[in-house]
Amino acid sequence: MPETPDAVEPTRREEERLRLALGMIGDEAGRPEPPAPHTARRTAVWRRPGVLAGALGTAAAVSALLLVLGPPGGAGSSGSGGPGREGAGQGQTYQEYIACARMIADAGIADVRRSPEEGRLLVTLDVREWIKPASGAERVELDVVDPSVAGVGEPWREGRRALVVVPTRDDLAADVFTGDALADQREQLEYYLPRAAGTECPSHWKNPPRETAR
Repeated sequence: MPETPDAVEPTRREEERLRLALGMIGDEAGRPEPPAPHTARRTAVWRRPGVLAGALGTAAAVSALLLVLGPPGGAGSSGSGGPGREGAGQGQTYQEYIACARMIADAGIADVRRSPEEGRLLVTLDVREWIKPASGAERVELDVVDPSVAGVGEPWREGRRALVVVPTRDDLAADVFTGDALADQREQLEYYLPRAAGTECPSHWKNPPRETAR
C-alpha cells in the first residue's frame, strides 16, 4: 500500500485512528520485560526472552497500526479494491493504479441497466469533473463488470455522486467511491496524479490476450 505523503493533511477520522494505534504501540513499549527463566547455559547465543517478547509485542502493535489505518478507499467504496488489490498475483502502487485506469471522473450516476453481456452493466454518468483524461463528454455510458455478480462490491446506485475509477482491464470491476471515501480518494489523487505521469501500467494489469477460436 502506498504511504500517504507528509504533504497531505490527514482527515479527522485518520487522525483518530492514528492516535489509537500509536497509543497501542506506546502501551506495549512501556510494558516491563518479563524475567528471564532459569535455564541451563547453552553454547549458542540466543536473544534474551524479555527482549524477544518486547519486540514481538511491538511488532504486533505495529501490525495493529496497519489494520487500524487500512488501505486507501475504505468504507464507501466498491469494486476491485483500489491500490494494493490483487490481480495476476501482484499488487499495485498508487501510481500504477492511476496509470492502469482508462477513466477517472467525479460524476453523478444517472442510469444503471443490464448489459446484453451476462455479468455486466451499462452505466450512464453525468460527469462533474474529468480527472483522467483531463477532459471529455458531459455524459458518458460505460460497459462495466456488475460488482454484485462478481461479488466484489455493492451495486451501482442511481442518483449518487461518486468518484469512478475504470481500469484498463475490462474483466475487472470499476472502483466507485462515495461519501467520505470520495473526499479521501480525491486527496490521494491530487497528490499522486502528477507523479504518475511517467508510470507505465504493468502488463498483467492490461487486458489479457483473448483465446482464438480453433
